[in-house]
Amino acid sequence: MLKRITAAITAAIFVLSAASCSTNGKFDITPNPERENIEESVKTSKAVTAASAKQAAVASEALSAAGAIAASEAKDAVEAKAASSSGKAKTASDNFVCDKVVFDKNAPKDLPAIYIVLANNKKISSIEKEEYTRATIALDGRGFFDDLGPSAANIKGRGNYSWGNPKKPYNIKFDEKTPLCGIGAAKKWALVANYADKTLLRNYITYNLAADVGMKYAPECAMVNLYINGEYVGEYLLVERVEFNKERIDMDTEDGAVLFEIENADRHSKQCDDCIETNRGVHMVIKEPERKDIGDKEFEKLKKQVRVKVQAMEDSLSKGRSEWQKYIDVDSFVLWYIVQEFAKNFDSIFVTSVYAYLDEDGKFVMGPVWDFGEGCYGNQDIATCLSPKGLYIADAPFYQRLFRGNDDFASLVRKKWAELRKSGVIDSVIENIDEAVENTAESTAKNFRKWKSALKDGLRSKYFCDTYEDEIKYVKKWITDRIAYLDKTWGYSS
Repeated sequence: MLKRITAAITAAIFVLSAASCSTNGKFDITPNPERENIEESVKTSKAVTAASAKQAAVASEALSAAGAIAASEAKDAVEAKAASSSGKAKTASDNFVCDKVVFDKNAPKDLPAIYIVLANNKKISSIEKEEYTRATIALDGRGFFDDLGPSAANIKGRGNYSWGNPKKPYNIKFDEKTPLCGIGAAKKWALVANYADKTLLRNYITYNLAADVGMKYAPECAMVNLYINGEYVGEYLLVERVEFNKERIDMDTEDGAVLFEIENADRHSKQCDDCIETNRGVHMVIKEPERKDIGDKEFEKLKKQVRVKVQAMEDSLSKGRSEWQKYIDVDSFVLWYIVQEFAKNFDSIFVTSVYAYLDEDGKFVMGPVWDFGEGCYGNQDIATCLSPKGLYIADAPFYQRLFRGNDDFASLVRKKWAELRKSGVIDSVIENIDEAVENTAESTAKNFRKWKSALKDGLRSKYFCDTYEDEIKYVKKWITDRIAYLDKTWGYSS
């Protein structure tokens, strides 16, 4: 689960041509003569799921010489039953699977490609944030990963601030659990646009850091190029969604586990039937189990039980280690804090995107970490987050009590920071940036040719950078200065 996906094995996402799709579930490899720069090449789901990425490349060559056989095999592989996400009677679009896959001959070669085709000839601009649109999704691993043949799925928008940007982020949901880019099978995935992050790397380096420091269930990710309806959309980060799943957070609600997102109550006008709030104002949305899955009566009962447990946990945080270690997973609290403080992430003072869960033993666990695209690593002129100096996450509600109660928790943070510094994990963040820049140069250049506005926009007025190269230099210096500050503050000397 903590396997690191490096930039060298990131994938490009090929788009399926909307003009060559139907609702009959067929997979036709007939070339499309009307499109320029298209390879007459397809890779069947059967071939790529049974072989390694290298074997898939060989299978692809064989397909061009045996199109009739490939089409027959592919038809069997891609015909699937697609349930309507709304629960209504099925329509033709519910079973939508594109019958052709056409690849962009000029797709960057450093990241394999995801192709998404919308049902009913819908335009990209028709994708909504709240409602799913039926689609077909295919992945060409380009030799880095196993390919994925045309698969029935849904797509919708995602994000809060980020949804308002020109380059849109998306959630995708397959009809069946599906592995992508070497990451374990699941239905739900995020395609993060990183429009406000001119490095395109802040999320990527932090998810890898979380895994490297030993956080449980750190999100796995891979950089990809995305195409929708034949149009290049940009370089994206494919990321696991935060959910209970054996391939993600390996917990089960039937065994008592509960997943939360902690965020400011004002984000939903303080009206939230699925939320609890502690005596000190920590607002928590219950994400799993969902009300619709267990019914109103059981959900209300669960809310009362969960609030008692969470309140007992919060009350213990100022009473010293002998008390709070009864209620919290100590390692998760320490590691979550270090990763967030290292990034100086604005949202992580419990503004939004703070995930936590009660495990099957009833202990409160912080994480997985989530969302580092905007207000972190000196990217946003808000609060004190622009400066690499100063502690910030220490003022998050639970952590205020842990730090101000006594020195027990602070001593654990200092000890863990020293261990991580000696191991080289913290220094490796700069190395990961350099590696990613080198290995994704072609895709990055194409992204900024598409999204020139991303270099002109920005979340900070001071230290503004209008080139990719300058932004990389800026974030590397910010991280170097941040490490020096935390070394001094937490008493580490090399």
